[in-house]
Amino acid sequence: MLDLKSHLKYILIAILTILVQVLIFNNVKLFDWLNPLVYSFFVFIFPIRNRSTILIYAFLIGLSIDYFTSTQGLNAFALTFLAFVREPIWRWFGFIRDENNIVSKGHVSVIPYFFSIFLMILIHHILIFGIERARGFDMDLILKTLLSSVVSFVVIVLFYIIFRVKLINGEE
Repeated sequence: MLDLKSHLKYILIAILTILVQVLIFNNVKLFDWLNPLVYSFFVFIFPIRNRSTILIYAFLIGLSIDYFTSTQGLNAFALTFLAFVREPIWRWFGFIRDENNIVSKGHVSVIPYFFSIFLMILIHHILIFGIERARGFDMDLILKTLLSSVVSFVVIVLFYIIFRVKLINGEE
């Protein structure tokens, strides 16, 4: 369970995440259609032991992004879904070993961890762009999804490096 100080820390991070996405990255249009969606970074840095709490935070962050971008729940759905699948994906990669969601200290290495991050970013982008388009997949949508996922992944990795975030939310 998070204490009040930790909640305040994550609320501040959530607000900064929303502001960075809305004020900076929503205005970045590479090649006029490629838009980095980096607000999913919050889901990756939130502590593992608080699954219900991360679902609430993810929904509220997504809803805030929806409010500023007029996307009517699209980001709330995609980010909440991402928060929901984060634990099973990390469990599948072997980062979480037991029922108490304890991080397996000896088994977390950089390449599989960032591969899992890329996989989750790709899932998030497939949801966002697939639902947004809602008329089926075509090459433009696949290309936009893949390239936006790569750009978002690079920016998120830079966030990890710049802010010295430890792997698996504070655990090494």
